[in-house]
Amino acid sequence: MIGEDPGLRDPAGGDFRAERAVGYGCRVFAGAAAASAPTPARAAGAPPAYRAPGRERLDVGGVVEVDTIWDAALVRVIDDVVVAAGATLTIAAGARVEFVGFDGLRVVDGSLQAIGSPALPIVFTSECPADWRPDLDTRGAWNGLTFANVPADRDSSRLRWCEIECAKALPGIGRARPPRVGGALIDGMGGAILVVGGSPVVVSHCVLHRNLAERGGAVAAHYGAAPLLVNNLFHDNHATLRGGAIYASYSYPVVVHATVTANETSAPSAFIETACIDHFHSKPRHLGGIVWGNPTTYFAPLQIREPKAFYTRYCDIEHWLGGEGCLSADPLLDGPSEPPFAPQAGSPAIDAGSAAAMTPWLPARDLGGGPRIEGPAPDLGAYEWRAVTAAPSDAPVTAVLRAFPNPANPGTCLSWSQVEAGSGRLAVHDVAGRRVRTLAVGRFSAGRQTVAWDGRDDGGRRLPAGVYLARLETGRTVAMARLVMAP
Repeated sequence: MIGEDPGLRDPAGGDFRAERAVGYGCRVFAGAAAASAPTPARAAGAPPAYRAPGRERLDVGGVVEVDTIWDAALVRVIDDVVVAAGATLTIAAGARVEFVGFDGLRVVDGSLQAIGSPALPIVFTSECPADWRPDLDTRGAWNGLTFANVPADRDSSRLRWCEIECAKALPGIGRARPPRVGGALIDGMGGAILVVGGSPVVVSHCVLHRNLAERGGAVAAHYGAAPLLVNNLFHDNHATLRGGAIYASYSYPVVVHATVTANETSAPSAFIETACIDHFHSKPRHLGGIVWGNPTTYFAPLQIREPKAFYTRYCDIEHWLGGEGCLSADPLLDGPSEPPFAPQAGSPAIDAGSAAAMTPWLPARDLGGGPRIEGPAPDLGAYEWRAVTAAPSDAPVTAVLRAFPNPANPGTCLSWSQVEAGSGRLAVHDVAGRRVRTLAVGRFSAGRQTVAWDGRDDGGRRLPAGVYLARLETGRTVAMARLVMAP
């Protein structure tokens, strides 16, 4: 085909599809004519796109071809979701997105905006997370998020302050290969997130855990993909062949201030060279991260397969020393702490980073929501270490109040960490602000606290399904959590 007219359809109108060179040029760039065109009609039999302002529960599935908001406490995905036709799918902060079956969410032409907050993270999970196991069974699992050859001129998809769990990418099951030019959706790649082609994707301040794939237990990038992964925690993910946490092939991911620990790679032979982060014909950048304590079946205890010193800077990587500012020393991660896998006092990761080297990717906040730099330099990994100091008596301190299960039926448990002993109150309010149940009043001891709520009011009456707000007040501590009582 070289030297011949490719037969562009309508270059003046912005349509550069090549009639005579199929497979070389097929993108329609968004110009003035394309922007003013009506939204394409939905395919026959496809479910409608959903928009739900402020609902308690929303059932979704099918093709999204218009800008759509999932604004509900509980979003139940009952069929595969495909974002197409340049649409933007937005998920409200605090939403819990549950996949009923082994379905997934795929963006092929448009963007996904899932932006939570430290107090209101967005959770992607299965309907039955307790059934999830690190095996090839689909029970308790869903099929992950896929960004498949999205045109590079689309807005970047953004996942921020999300928790992604219980997703699997299994060979021969799930993701279909769409009939379009670009990178193939390889079976078994990217348990939680798969990015293929030029798809612009930014994942920041997220926790990815309990996901599984053949390659890339949590994240995989393929065929020229260059996702930006900033300030994320990867733990307890699994791969059955390569890359317990991250796998990159023919791609250029940028991984900044990640904490990667307790991810497992179980290849069928000790002679299959692999690692927790596995590269194949790729040039990933690793900046400011911690990669430690990730077991594999390979006879050599690799954490990153063939890391390049030029692209690996200011990292703490077990069994590897190379690259500017890198070290290989136990980062003293505290697994059971709140937050999990944060550095303890005395960690060599404290102040071991470089703000200049991380530019322009260094965020203002760490994964816990605090300032990204507490000392003379940023700490390595997703969290900044903070010494516990006394606050002025009149200064409120924000704590993290968690509920599990949530949504709940008939009851849930509320838990938090008490910095010091003190008097307080834990109560449940309805959406109008009325207190419906006082759960605890009195003095709390220092440490981890757990209080159960049976879904009843102060009179012992079962409360109707809906959204409620738990409020904790203990001296200088104020915390809230949104609760969903399922029908």
